[in-house]
Amino acid sequence: MSNYYLSLGITAEELDTLKEAFNLYDVRNQGYITIGQFSHIISSLGIDCDPKQVAKMADMNNDNQIDFNEFVLTMFRYLPPHEPAPVCFKNDHIYTDKDIATDEEIMQWFQFFDKDHDGRISQNELEQVMIMFNSRLSKKEIKEMMFTADINRDGFIDYDEFKQLLPPL
Repeated sequence: MSNYYLSLGITAEELDTLKEAFNLYDVRNQGYITIGQFSHIISSLGIDCDPKQVAKMADMNNDNQIDFNEFVLTMFRYLPPHEPAPVCFKNDHIYTDKDIATDEEIMQWFQFFDKDHDGRISQNELEQVMIMFNSRLSKKEIKEMMFTADINRDGFIDYDEFKQLLPPL
């Protein structure tokens, strides 16, 4: 799973910090914190949003608990922006900044995902591509990918959101 976080631009150091923060609230080592605890975390960070709404959105599997993965994905969304790690993954190969794609290549990748060519990638289209790549991602992991990428929360990944997933050119 660490390759998944790295591909999102979360560094190992940031992941360690998030794990420490999560463990401060998961004092019984249950693997989750309550929605109320998470709402308190969001509120205490001074993030300009409704903490209860953020906590509700973070609970991707609707079990009224925030597991570590939900915590990381949500905190990553609301923490101050940082420079993403200069790597990306393709066919289990790690590409560094010297291998970074051009705008034209990114558009071709986007169009590959955008099966119905409506200028946006739906969760269904993302699932189709993951199946084509023989990905073993669960529906929950694909939903988490959508949550991470869909910055404007319209239920789709547009080109600008797609491009932000990739390392800088």
